Amino acid sequence: MFDPETGEFVHDEEVTEYGDLTGGQAPRTMALGPDGDIYVLFRDAITRIEPRTFTHREVARPGVPIDAGIAIHEGRLYFVAEESLRLFSYDLSSDHR
Repeated sequence: MFDPETGEFVHDEEVTEYGDLTGGQAPRTMALGPDGDIYVLFRDAITRIEPRTFTHREVARPGVPIDAGIAIHEGRLYFVAEESLRLFSYDLSSDHR
């Protein structure tokens, strides 16, 4: 995390346990959820990051490589798996903390 007031990074962490990032464009792999947390698409998993603590955890592992996304609408997170040529969605209300 970057602090614009000090010009310094206040948190830097390499996250590897969820696979590579999908695509190469971060704005299209992260989205703010209805709960105020950040949802991130990795190749193998959907994860949730709590902005205040930087805590991250796996929300779901869909079983297909995630290729693109991300959209959150009315409590559902949407992504694409090109391998199966399908649009997938995940109900964020099933994400029990």
